[in-house]
Amino acid sequence: MNASTIAERVNLSTSAVIERMRKMENSGCIERYTAIFSDAAMGRDVSAFISVGMEHPKYVEGFVHTVNGHKDILQCYYMAGDFDFLLHVVTASTSTLTGVLEDIKRIPGRIWCCGRTRTSCPRCRRRRNKLSNIRWRKSK
Repeated sequence: MNASTIAERVNLSTSAVIERMRKMENSGCIERYTAIFSDAAMGRDVSAFISVGMEHPKYVEGFVHTVNGHKDILQCYYMAGDFDFLLHVVTASTSTLTGVLEDIKRIPGRIWCCGRTRTSCPRCRRRRNKLSNIRWRKSK
């Protein structure tokens, strides 16, 4: 969204919006600007979250290094709880998702409990406070 569109929506002049944005950038309130790509339009229709447990903390650095270089792993979170990592994966198909899981299990430093991972695939995604691709049942 450009500054003139924002100005119209908040009832300010374009120059006032640009000045406020510049101040917010300089103060650190705005870290960066982001383009959001359509995964489906790019041929990546399968989204999954993979929880991974490590056998020992000494393997964490190598795991993170390998995961950071994987093209289908978008985000990697270091977690507290039953598993050590939560990976957000977006890939082309269930076959390529299986390949991602195999890649993860081949990372040096045995994965906890003989390769124990847990994979969850969302049925819909919430964006901008809207749920799409889901039909709600009417209450009786």
